[in-house]
Amino acid sequence: YQRRVHGDNFPGKPLTVSETGAGGIWEFKDNATDVFWGLKYQNALLTNDVKWALGDDRVSGISLWHLSDFKVMPTSDGCGTQCTYLPVVPQNWSVPHDCAWVDFHCTRPYGENHKGSVDLWRRKKPAFYSVQALYRAVTD
Repeated sequence: YQRRVHGDNFPGKPLTVSETGAGGIWEFKDNATDVFWGLKYQNALLTNDVKWALGDDRVSGISLWHLSDFKVMPTSDGCGTQCTYLPVVPQNWSVPHDCAWVDFHCTRPYGENHKGSVDLWRRKKPAFYSVQALYRAVTD
């Protein structure tokens, strides 16, 4: 697509990928497969996209969709912003919490946008480290 559209219409002009990303739910970190919403899927997609962008001399830059997961408004599919957290003893909201369950049939499971490379609590997802390594390899 990039060669056909960009190369034919704008020869000699750089291309910047303004956003790329996939949802990755922190609580799916131990899932062994690349299921939808899984961290393995998110990592594979971002790694492939960044490798492609860094390897194509016509691409001048690429930006991840966003750095961190964040809360969103309730959606029209009946899903709200609820999350029943697993207990942390003693109760301390300054440390990360995991949701006890995730309704992944929602467009925004437990009311978050999960496309960040770090989660709501700023825990680094596998994609964070993969993209970091790819960028560091270019600057070294």
